[in-house]
Amino acid sequence: MLHIILLILKIIGIIFLALLGLLLLVILAALFVPLRYRVKAAHGDGYLELDATASWLLHLLHARVTMENKKPHIRVRIFGILLFDNLKEKKDKTTKNKAEKTRTKAIKAKKAKTGKATDREINSGAGNEKSDNYEESSLYKGENIPSGNEPEDDITSFEAAPRDENFGIKNKKKSIFQRIYDKLKTVGNKICTFFQKLKERIRKWLDNFLNIKRKVTLLIEFVKDEINREAFKITYSSLIKILKHILPTKLRSSIRFGTGDPCSTGQILGVLAILYSFYGDKVSITPDFENKCLEGRHEARGRIRLVTILIIVIKLMLNKRFKQLWSNMKTLKEAL
Repeated sequence: MLHIILLILKIIGIIFLALLGLLLLVILAALFVPLRYRVKAAHGDGYLELDATASWLLHLLHARVTMENKKPHIRVRIFGILLFDNLKEKKDKTTKNKAEKTRTKAIKAKKAKTGKATDREINSGAGNEKSDNYEESSLYKGENIPSGNEPEDDITSFEAAPRDENFGIKNKKKSIFQRIYDKLKTVGNKICTFFQKLKERIRKWLDNFLNIKRKVTLLIEFVKDEINREAFKITYSSLIKILKHILPTKLRSSIRFGTGDPCSTGQILGVLAILYSFYGDKVSITPDFENKCLEGRHEARGRIRLVTILIIVIKLMLNKRFKQLWSNMKTLKEAL
């Protein structure tokens, strides 16, 4: 009996270790196997073409995006099996809507052939019968139906009623001095309220100005601090490293442009010539001094390895200057 229990525990342990090893293998593959991407694009007057693909682990996970002057077509495959297709779902919805419409049309045609009345027609007929019966019963019983030609007894009785003698007697007229005093009093009250409101507004403006001044001084002190400056330099260099890793390793691009004005086209060409050190031979630019156009063909390839990005981020998080910067940012947020 003990031997069987030990054998079962051994099998469970082997299965657990196998699952743990498989999970570790997946994590290592996600870290070290790069995600490769390729982008092809072409654009011009009235057209746009795009073909972008991304694959991981020998196309085990594959995604593709294509577009030709329409909505993008996105497809995702795992082991060659289609998992997601945005246009296929829309087609399924349109086919379902068409099928429902055809069903409703067939039901209406069957009802028209059989000659059966719908529920709404039956209810409307029943309502009409009830209204006719109600009118007949009211006529036979002799009930008075209200109309607009009845005598206005209430109005005549109200007019004939005796009026109160004290009703409508006007108050005695005020003197001229009393009227002038009342007007001056109202004007004085208005002037006082106006100055009070103006005082409150000025006080609010001063408070806001002082608050803004305080915030600006805190931000200037935060930026001028040497530790914060060094931390900003470290974060900037790490971000540049991440961008260099993510950006394509191979790039080919050809652009043909023109504004329709030779002067402005020449100015843009001069600016692009200054930026030649950034793109180099990877981008070829041809100006058109006569026509207004913007055409081009582009192709880019690259890879993204997760482990390199994690190493850069971990180094940045473990840096003392960056930790001090993070704590200073928290204190600045609380102060603001």
